[in-house]
Amino acid sequence: MIIIIVACVLVSVGGYLIYDQFVKEPEGLEVSVNLPPLAYDSETLPITLSLKNIADKPITVTQIQLGKPLLKFLHYNSSSVNLEGPEDYPDYMAYESDLPIEPGSSRDIDLEFSVNKKGFFAGDIAVLSGNRRITKEINGLIVGDLLYENEFSEPDSNWTALSDKSTSHSFEEGEYWIKLLTEMVVTWETFDVGDSDVIMSVDTRVEVPSGDGFYGLVCREQSAKIQRMYLLVVSEDGYYNILKQEDEESLSLIGGWQYSEELIKSAPDNIIAGCAGNRFWIGYDMNFLAEATDETGNPITSGNIGLVIGNYEGGSDFTVAFDNFTVYEH
Repeated sequence: MIIIIVACVLVSVGGYLIYDQFVKEPEGLEVSVNLPPLAYDSETLPITLSLKNIADKPITVTQIQLGKPLLKFLHYNSSSVNLEGPEDYPDYMAYESDLPIEPGSSRDIDLEFSVNKKGFFAGDIAVLSGNRRITKEINGLIVGDLLYENEFSEPDSNWTALSDKSTSHSFEEGEYWIKLLTEMVVTWETFDVGDSDVIMSVDTRVEVPSGDGFYGLVCREQSAKIQRMYLLVVSEDGYYNILKQEDEESLSLIGGWQYSEELIKSAPDNIIAGCAGNRFWIGYDMNFLAEATDETGNPITSGNIGLVIGNYEGGSDFTVAFDNFTVYEH
């Protein structure tokens, strides 16, 4: 019994030491991260770390570490201080000599990365002082060439203004509005942008809610023989989905509608989505939601892009206002 108690104490002490040395943040060090929300793949991505010492003694920064998920997108180039990116450990950058920060002082570190891959990236960057670290989440969007943009300040030949018994599409006050006049309706507006692999972004606002309406972006829309497309959408009640639509059949590529507490807290101001090969992803307000691949054996490989809204039984008059629609190469 004594041996067991001693072993338990040792395990507890060991666990505390591991937490204290490898998980706990450096006392008195504040870190903030600044980076552009969007970068082109032909450019470098700057990231600025702002470090502040609010302690009453010096703090020594010994290392900056890039989370491995970011290595798919970013490659360290240079910095404003003497950082190195060792070839055998590409996920971190170590100082040739430690960087001291005196009490009450601040220091900005400007990092520059080349871009390896297009799409939505999310991960973390850590600032280490000895074995203690502060980890900050970062995310952003890396895009190819701009293919199309529209602020909807005036009518455009790619967008129709029409009404029928079920839907209404119109230009209103510098925005493009789509309205549903009945229940159980899905309507979209699409056009050919000349590329099937795209990243799309659009500002959104639910003008008239219905309770269960959904809205978002469309890619690979075809209507020659049967209606086929991918829908990347969020709903009023906090759900999101990536759907493959073929005629009247709809298949979720992420296992059905998925709930997000963050979506229900505040309606998204912007929706972003990507379609590249048989891979698809969706996010909102620079937050990643989901990605999926079409493994049905019959992927849709080309088609139009655009906007979509739909509802179920929440009532008519569901209206979404869209603005600042942009499309980039993926």
